[in-house]
Amino acid sequence: MSRLSQTLPQFATLGTPGLSRTLLAVGVWVMFLVLVVMAVGQARTVSDIGATLDANKSAAAQDRLSIDARQTLEAERASVETTLSVTMLGVFVLGLTAFHFVRPSLARRVGFVLLTVVLVTFATFTILRIMPGDPFQAMANDLVRERGLNYDDALKMAYTMLDYDPEKPFLIGFVEYLGSVLRFDLGESWQYKVPVNQIIAQALPWTLLVLSISLALSFALGTLLGMIIAWKRRTALDPIITFSRRLHGRDA
Repeated sequence: MSRLSQTLPQFATLGTPGLSRTLLAVGVWVMFLVLVVMAVGQARTVSDIGATLDANKSAAAQDRLSIDARQTLEAERASVETTLSVTMLGVFVLGLTAFHFVRPSLARRVGFVLLTVVLVTFATFTILRIMPGDPFQAMANDLVRERGLNYDDALKMAYTMLDYDPEKPFLIGFVEYLGSVLRFDLGESWQYKVPVNQIIAQALPWTLLVLSISLALSFALGTLLGMIIAWKRRTALDPIITFSRRLHGRDA
């Protein structure tokens, strides 16, 4: 009996780290699933508000929402989009953490890729904010010429038409921008007045076709040239091969 009582604490001590790791993994997975459900609900809310605003644009004058109601919906959509962006960041972070308990090496690689995406996105967002030239000013100048407005009113109208808030802090704008990128919402094209995803979807099949043809040709030509060079050893092709190998720092 005394021997059993001495052995049980040892098993309990040995099993504690594994049990703690299991409970931590379960907790992370539960939090991850909760955030996924929250993100889906918030995305539906944003979609419903957007559908309401789009329907209001095409509705008859007497059926349209009042200006206050429309502004309230737009403010609500902006708030939900900000919350959704933060939720999506949490989904990716917790997803990587949860996946780390299953495949640590692959989780580190995916995490490095996502970190690269975040850094590139931050650099792109920063460059677009500080680069010279302002599309809003150009649009305001067009409105001044076409509608005879004064410049300040035209600039405010340009901000409204392009759904841009110049008073929004830099970090909040970046979080919203990153959240939009992570959920593949690239916004609307200022030039074509259609969603950017729609433009990409129209051009993607032709891009994939050209890419597939180029890969097939490069593979076929590379294989053919490799066979010819292997067959024609010790001929006039040898100096070319030798120069190429020395150029890449290898012995002939």
